[in-house]
Amino acid sequence: MKEFDNNYALSILRRSGVLTVDMQEAFVRGNVERLCFANEKAVLLKHKCGDFMLWCSDTESGLDALDFADEEIYCCIGHGKFAVEAIKLRYPDFTIDPPCRQYCLASREKIPLSGSVTIRPLRLDEAEIVLEHYAMAHDLEHIREKIRSCQIFGAEKDGVLAGFIGFHEEGSTGMLEVFPEFRRMGIGTELENYIQNYQLDRGWMPYGQVYLTNDASLSMQSKLGLAVSDDIIQWCLLEDED
Repeated sequence: MKEFDNNYALSILRRSGVLTVDMQEAFVRGNVERLCFANEKAVLLKHKCGDFMLWCSDTESGLDALDFADEEIYCCIGHGKFAVEAIKLRYPDFTIDPPCRQYCLASREKIPLSGSVTIRPLRLDEAEIVLEHYAMAHDLEHIREKIRSCQIFGAEKDGVLAGFIGFHEEGSTGMLEVFPEFRRMGIGTELENYIQNYQLDRGWMPYGQVYLTNDASLSMQSKLGLAVSDDIIQWCLLEDED
């Protein structure tokens, strides 16, 4: 099996800026299970969570990179239209999620918190609350494991849990949910600022992905002054037939 140089791959990815910041952070945070392919035109890696990530400058280069996967792919995140096209061609049975933009706190400057809420790690006995309110959560034990590893934080308003935020499997910021009775109080912004500062304290680049149809979240990212990718990202998955 041919080996590729991580530092070389990282230098290639940094040229594409915000679009591949999640791939860059996989190297920075030590979350690359395997660098499958890297040259000037394409990078393919496998994240420790099991997902593959592909960037390429043209469709043919993306197809060439996918030849080096050396195992069956169940999820591949396409970075840019060429990468998505390569994945579609190689895996026509994959389901393609709607397009996202990627955002990151390029300034790396910590954001002062207002102190309007108390933010803390969620407790295990609050896992069912996450399952109830977050539409993309389906596995209670998985939520409990994320709480055990301090990946979900809650905001309390006057001693009452008002919402939460956390990390997705590949490291992006997400899982943001503010309960209906606490909305329009700035709690979502406070949670996002908190988790960004949390990452900066650890030397990480805070980043997240937002569907182009999520107007509320797109507006929040803009107000926070985050840098945005010019091209789109799409998750491409082999759906479980069961």
